[in-house]
Amino acid sequence: MRTEGRWDYTAIGTVTNLAARLCAEAKPNQILIAQRLVAAVEDLVEVEPIGDLHLKGFHRPVLPFNVLQCCLMALRTCLLMAGLRA
Repeated sequence: MRTEGRWDYTAIGTVTNLAARLCAEAKPNQILIAQRLVAAVEDLVEVEPIGDLHLKGFHRPVLPFNVLQCCLMALRTCLLMAGLRA
């Protein structure tokens, strides 16, 4: 979308929809992540499955995970290896 020399971007798609739905389902101070993300960060976080959720826009139930603990040192190392500053 372009207005007066400025571009605005909007994220769309299944991943964005899932993230928004999980945020809406999370309780205060709770982080819910999708099963696919758990596989990518399994060495960095401790999680527990919370059971299937039936989310709007998804035909099948989604199995989200509650993040219990994050290993900050491992996360920092991962970011440094990726060339990012922690």
